[in-house]
Amino acid sequence: MDNNELKEITHEFLNIIPLFHRKIIKEHCKFSDEPFNHPHFQIMGILKSNGKSSISDVAKKLGISTPNMTKLLNKLISEEMITRNHSETDRRIIYIDLTEKGHTYLDKKYNELVSAIVNKFKDLSDDELKDLSSSIKTLNTVLSNLISK
Repeated sequence: MDNNELKEITHEFLNIIPLFHRKIIKEHCKFSDEPFNHPHFQIMGILKSNGKSSISDVAKKLGISTPNMTKLLNKLISEEMITRNHSETDRRIIYIDLTEKGHTYLDKKYNELVSAIVNKFKDLSDDELKDLSSSIKTLNTVLSNLISK
């Protein structure tokens, strides 16, 4: 494949995320009313997936410096979504973890998002849904292959 075709694929790929956000998330989910922004959700999502983690590990996964995490974490702590505790073996290491309230909140938001997407997808024809399903499976496979390389 030549370089121009690769650039076109890259352009289309980069358009997916903002399009998805604008047409699905923003229009059909009421996240704008939330006290949290995208990085807050990312932090909670990482903790939900990985469990208790050090602040530095979460910061690395998000590409955020550890000092910049402080304000984000303070907001989540004040809303009782996460806890922050020092390691019992090394006081320099600080762990964060989702509280039960945080788990419940994320589950609720996830279910709202799924419901909004399902309602949006209901407008598609069976052929469009089959194409979408196939495309998503292909995208997952390709991205998984990229990550493993």
